[in-house]
Amino acid sequence: MILWLAQSEILSDQNAPWLILGVGVFMMIYIVIRPFLRRRNDPMDKPAFGRSLAQQRTVERQMENLLVELSEMTRQMSASLTLGPRSSKCF
Repeated sequence: MILWLAQSEILSDQNAPWLILGVGVFMMIYIVIRPFLRRRNDPMDKPAFGRSLAQQRTVERQMENLLVELSEMTRQMSASLTLGPRSSKCF
């Protein structure tokens, strides 16, 4: 492979500046793009936006209350579907 490159016109005196320029441009692009190719940081490593512990607990309680309300609403909807006019006609 090395002998082929040495005998070919790729490494001639005329092409040497272009070859050096091409390698330099490739290295510059690699150096610029390399930070974007690295693995992203874990979002859980960051602090919780500077909130106090009391604010975090308040948000947690609100989320729990929302989940309870959603589960009650789905129970009511499923109960109304089973007692609807279509289900009474089937029996």
